[in-house]
Amino acid sequence: MEGVSVSYGTFHALRPLDLTIGHGDFLAILGPSGCGKTTLLRAIGGFQRPTSGRILIDGQDVTALGPEKRPSNTVFQGYGLFPHLNVRQNIGYGLRIAGRGRPDIAREVEHIAALVRLQEYLDRPIDKLSGGQRQRVALARALVMRPKVLLLDEPLAALDLKLRQTMQEELRRIHREIGGTFVFVTHDQSEALSLATRIAVMNEGHLVQIGSPEEIYQRPKSRFVATFLGEANVLAATRRAGHVTLAAGGSFTSRGADGDIAIAVRPEVIKIAPSPGAAGLTLRGRVRDRVYLGSHLRYEIGLADGGRLVAAADTADRRNLPAPGEEITVGWAHDAQVLLDT
Repeated sequence: MEGVSVSYGTFHALRPLDLTIGHGDFLAILGPSGCGKTTLLRAIGGFQRPTSGRILIDGQDVTALGPEKRPSNTVFQGYGLFPHLNVRQNIGYGLRIAGRGRPDIAREVEHIAALVRLQEYLDRPIDKLSGGQRQRVALARALVMRPKVLLLDEPLAALDLKLRQTMQEELRRIHREIGGTFVFVTHDQSEALSLATRIAVMNEGHLVQIGSPEEIYQRPKSRFVATFLGEANVLAATRRAGHVTLAAGGSFTSRGADGDIAIAVRPEVIKIAPSPGAAGLTLRGRVRDRVYLGSHLRYEIGLADGGRLVAAADTADRRNLPAPGEEITVGWAHDAQVLLDT
């Protein structure tokens, strides 16, 4: 995509952006409601004509082509299945419209049904299927057309937690087996982290960061990315002559321009009562709250500047874990913190 934007009068749903999606990528477009992620997906699929820029798929300029003429297919959140057709007929519908012969359609439908594990349901009516089975039918109907790009618009949003996790595993397996290019829209951070090979984070129509899940999570470029994807502590600091001082106390060296800055620290990298002399940065605070969450304890700690810090302690570590009201020392390694651009 080159300089693609979408505007409705004075409202800019999508600011001009460049985006390259590699062959075989499983790209998640992630962001809050109204950020432009669905508009971007619709533009890729041909359902939304860009105001400016152009879209290329495998080197072909498809900007002026409708969805039926693009080498892509879309799975919508509402599935869009035909209730009067059974599973077999729904999956093979696109092939029939394309004029493929009956033996060819039957062979392709059987192959895709096996891929999505629907062989035993091929003659079942749509209204006799569970939500997860309907999702598989919608996926099979798109895949049977062998698109170069498969687009998924929040495909798991209507499923309950257990079923959503199962379908995430299925999507990962299918992507590995067919090796295609998948692009999906989601507002669910955990879903993006668990499914995607790359994540594109959007906010207010802008593409603000793109990278691997590890890169986006561990090295966010802005306060928005740090706090939207997972939980992060953002601490105010000032840099003078290469020396950074936190408002809550503590300091370290860092090259860069003088002025007010911020650092981000994930709760899981923070150590409660670190060993004396441990390398890194330490702060003093008082425990405001402690919550047991099974795999870990979530601590809320009040800091000297009136701010707060959230830390996660492993519940397997039974060493004198502090209780609410106690004063404690917390710390983290210098390479576990990130200096934010904004």
